[in-house]
Amino acid sequence: MKRAVIVIVCLALVVIGVYSCQNNYTHEVFKIVFTEHLVSNDSVGNEWNLIYECDGVSVTEERRWTVERDTCQSIKIDITAIEIDTYSDYGYGEIVIPLKNGFQNSTVVTVTENMGRYRGNKATIKITCKVVRVEKKG
Repeated sequence: MKRAVIVIVCLALVVIGVYSCQNNYTHEVFKIVFTEHLVSNDSVGNEWNLIYECDGVSVTEERRWTVERDTCQSIKIDITAIEIDTYSDYGYGEIVIPLKNGFQNSTVVTVTENMGRYRGNKATIKITCKVVRVEKKG
């Protein structure tokens, strides 16, 4: 009788353990949300193109990264700011972001006018990147 009770209790604990693990997940999927703000512009240009790349691959808000839960994987995003003109001007920067929900980091990219009467003038663009968890995978 005592043995039967122990077996029933052990089976109950196994069943409870299995059902409680159903809500656990082992991976998370993240995306990066970019916001840009023109901080200053001393006659450099009016039209801009911003390019984000990670490991040579273009990054948009549709790009996703899957990482193991409770790990702190970081990614480096290379930024190119292009002033669209007959003779375009370029600025470069980078930002490192840990893939952790809600993390936010900013950087400033400076573009310098390279020709004409405004040669040497600068424009600065502040780029903010925020990490957003979009999915939990089991």
